[in-house]
Amino acid sequence: KRDPNHIYYRFQLARSYLMHKDIADALKEIQEAYNLLSGKDKEMQLKYYGVLVEYARISYFSNRFEKVIE
Repeated sequence: KRDPNHIYYRFQLARSYLMHKDIADALKEIQEAYNLLSGKDKEMQLKYYGVLVEYARISYFSNRFEKVIE
């Protein structure tokens, strides 16, 4: 709530949801983190490369295989 556009907070929230098997909310949060990261420069994207890995993993659990490949 304090910083809704903080990439790392969204990333960790997605991981927490996934840990509790709440795949839909995990996907929502990791998509938001990914969208926030997409507009950043390459240096920032490298800093948060874990978002890409988590996005692929959560997409896999959501049967969104086209996103995993992408």
